[in-house]
Amino acid sequence: AGNEGNKSRNHIMTPGDAADALTVGSVNIEGEPSEFSSRGSLLMGRVKPDVSALGENVSVLDESGAVTSAAGTSFSTPLIAGLAACLWEKFPQFSPSKIMDAIRGSASNSLAPDTLKGYGIPNFKKAADILAAFNDSL
Repeated sequence: AGNEGNKSRNHIMTPGDAADALTVGSVNIEGEPSEFSSRGSLLMGRVKPDVSALGENVSVLDESGAVTSAAGTSFSTPLIAGLAACLWEKFPQFSPSKIMDAIRGSASNSLAPDTLKGYGIPNFKKAADILAAFNDSL
């Protein structure tokens, strides 16, 4: 989603605003939107960010190999990307859009998405269950 949330131009920019991009915002450990996480806009008729994940006080290794903490959507995005890849590996018969729909549908704010956390924090067990149920109905 970008890290522009606390700047004057605080909205998600290209390519994160694209319809086919699964855009990821940042939240803190309490699940609240990070101040720096770029905000979405409903002007284009789509919810952005799509989902959110931990991007604040993330444990990382610095240049010397020491454990430290960092923040940014650069930490929340790979978390979601890795889990999405696992879903697609489990359900290779589904298109990327079907995988993204399951991720959105599994999220904590799926019934009332907003411009701060999107559909919310996804539950990948629930997303897998959604895809399994859809697969069984085919």
